[in-house]
Amino acid sequence: MATHIKLPQPGQNNDDATIITVDVDRHQMVTKGQKVCEIETDKAVMDIEATESGFVQHIFVAEGQTVPMGKTIMLLGEKDEHTPQSVIDSLVCELKTEPVFSAIDPANSNGSTDIEDDSAEKDDAPVDIYSCKLGDSFTLSKLQKITAKKMLQSKHNIPCFYLNIEADVTDLVSLRGKMNQSCEPKVSYNDFIIKALCSSLEHFPIMTGQIKGRKIVTAENIGIALAIETALGLVTVVVENASQMSVQQIAAKTKGLIEKAKNNKLSLKNISGACITVSNLGFFEVESFIPIVVPGQCSILGVGKIQDTAVAANGQIDIRKIVKLSLSVDHRIANGAYAAQFLDHLRKCLQTPANFQ
Repeated sequence: MATHIKLPQPGQNNDDATIITVDVDRHQMVTKGQKVCEIETDKAVMDIEATESGFVQHIFVAEGQTVPMGKTIMLLGEKDEHTPQSVIDSLVCELKTEPVFSAIDPANSNGSTDIEDDSAEKDDAPVDIYSCKLGDSFTLSKLQKITAKKMLQSKHNIPCFYLNIEADVTDLVSLRGKMNQSCEPKVSYNDFIIKALCSSLEHFPIMTGQIKGRKIVTAENIGIALAIETALGLVTVVVENASQMSVQQIAAKTKGLIEKAKNNKLSLKNISGACITVSNLGFFEVESFIPIVVPGQCSILGVGKIQDTAVAANGQIDIRKIVKLSLSVDHRIANGAYAAQFLDHLRKCLQTPANFQ
């Protein structure tokens, strides 16, 4: 029986991949674990390996082709094995896919497209967005196209509401300073936020939910995505099973993921399985902002700058370190009261340093 070599299925989204290289030929003998092709998803470049040893009977993809994840791209078998034509035809039909991105700007009365996927054109080399100058022009990369597609999908299809709260992180700032005197790698504020989110998601599991048919299905394991800015665009990396980690272990994991992201070495595993995303712009002096929910997730947390703020309590004025948190929520999954309790639980976690020791 023929062995199907399939692209991995990312799980919550039916994403596409572009075939970068095909590294074997028809009738070639390959061994289990041998690289047969290289693909690019919206957030990672990865190798596809043979799952069994055998001879390459059929190759259904070509370099530069965009195909759905989870589909068969090759068949392996015995040297003289014959696969029925009906099976081959069925597999070919499965690989037919719509363009990766096609969005009509409703403001254009002539129906022209604002951003299109020119599937017949090869993407230009990645552009360092920080080297762009006034008057420059460059083609959108695959990453930029798919990011645009997902954000448009979110705005069109996900009815969101937005909640804002302030957390007093004076004690947390002090704890971080003490921890970083003796631990490596250094713990960032994002690491504390990820740890606190795990606790809040365990108490309010609907915030991990996804809509599947007529059901809301909660996550089996907590994965937290962290938005990372690179020279080539925005990517999100995922700390999987974060609830099982200490804040120091989360710090080590995020450091490794950030290095992979900046070197374009992320695997599919590094970008899949999140039930919420953290986007922190406090490093850029932003006080607060409203982020866009990632399709396939219930919510996204926007984190602003930690600021010294005059706070009145018991007739006294004290200077405390305050951070503003903004939560965007898919109203189809969670209602306002439930999400508000979730956000308040998160605030209390961040205000209680004992949670991180």
